[in-house]
Amino acid sequence: PPPTPAVICAFISLPGIGKSTISETLRPFAFEAHKGGNPPCRTHPPCRTHPRCVASVKLLCSDEMRKRSLPANKYWSAVAESANGLLEDHHRAELPRDLKGDGRATHCTAVIADKNLVPAPKDNLKRVVSELIGLKRNPLVTSVAIIPSVAGPSSLHLAAMASLTPSLALLYHSLPTYPFPLELVALCMIRILGRRDHNGKLDPVACPNALGVLSMFANFFKGRTEGELEEDAAAAGFTTVRRLEVMRGDSKGEIPLDVYSVVAEGLLLSLKFDGRRSNQSDAKAAMAAWESKARAILLGEARGGAGGRGFWAKEGGGSSRDGKDDKDDKDDKDDKD
Repeated sequence: PPPTPAVICAFISLPGIGKSTISETLRPFAFEAHKGGNPPCRTHPPCRTHPRCVASVKLLCSDEMRKRSLPANKYWSAVAESANGLLEDHHRAELPRDLKGDGRATHCTAVIADKNLVPAPKDNLKRVVSELIGLKRNPLVTSVAIIPSVAGPSSLHLAAMASLTPSLALLYHSLPTYPFPLELVALCMIRILGRRDHNGKLDPVACPNALGVLSMFANFFKGRTEGELEEDAAAAGFTTVRRLEVMRGDSKGEIPLDVYSVVAEGLLLSLKFDGRRSNQSDAKAAMAAWESKARAILLGEARGGAGGRGFWAKEGGGSSRDGKDDKDDKDDKDDKD
């Protein structure tokens, strides 16, 4: 069907997944609403299904808005207000001259929420959707949930063949169910370690427990498969749910077992020392020791790994574009959405 006047895109994702880099590729089509006038009417690539469709993009980065003193718990309301404002602009907007004539063009503006949305606590996705498009489900707003995933078979598939990969199978058996394989978590960790001067302070210098924060985020997703996460997003009220492949799966066992082991250890420690006990000295000591070990193993792997196989080089591991490939603040752990 023809596009609605406003589309809200939200990432159900982890820090370091590449969300901000993806959003930045759309910046040439972004506009500043406060400057007045109509947003630029263009699509890239040209829309083949609806050649008269014109579109523009508005990016809302949670960290940048936080710097402007927006409380963390007001972010999704701000996204909704932006979409509603665009609807008002849509009704007032004049169509470009070259599109007037036989049939009127439909202008669509995509609001990209540059923030990691997580499914915890319970009903968090439903709460956010209610803020985005209202309990009555505004028919003029399309909400899209984007779930990053891996392309092709992953280490999960290897682990299922226990007779061929017994150690990996035992490792997965020790963990809760997650909607992503361990190599995706490892990639996020490696990217975080490659950051410098990150806007949200989630980099190895500004945040001594950066990998611990990532492990905490990953555990917000525990207890569900990828398919179940998609079902949860649809049940929460998102108009559509889409997977976005951000890396290839480790279908050939290229990643050393010690990488998988240290990632799994961090996930389990994060579960053991949850927020209620995070101030205990033994928890801090255990997480600090793990952080040091994990950084050494993951940085070594990112620089070539055992035998220099370079799996991560192909996946963009460690290249964080000066630390700006994902701008979610580590303080989001207090907001959990």
